[in-house]
Amino acid sequence: MLIVRSGIKSAAELFDAEQHSNIVFTWILRAVGALLMFIGVMLVLRPLVVVADVVPFIGSILGAGAALVALAVTAVVAPLIVAVAWFFYRPLVSVAILAVGLAAAYGFRKWAAQRTAARVAQSVPPAVAAAR
Repeated sequence: MLIVRSGIKSAAELFDAEQHSNIVFTWILRAVGALLMFIGVMLVLRPLVVVADVVPFIGSILGAGAALVALAVTAVVAPLIVAVAWFFYRPLVSVAILAVGLAAAYGFRKWAAQRTAARVAQSVPPAVAAAR
């Protein structure tokens, strides 16, 4: 591959510029891959939304829920894939990315538990809640 830039530059400057552009391009590809993973999970969940779309209100709620599930799955699986791909070449970066994915999984799990607890607290009648 030929590296050509305008002006007078040293070999070190050319290699630094090319390395920087490769890093940027790689992160763009990772972001596009994560976006495609999100779209793929949404498409997998789409038949459930279409079936529930018989009742318009339920279909729109299930569509929003499917988007949240797709976002959660993508936030957990995408870092896992990147970490596995990098494990041989950069194990420390791989472990850091894996930690980000696990933190996202923990955050989604904690958020879901809080929402479930809030729903349960709302469904308890006031007389029962006062007796506790």
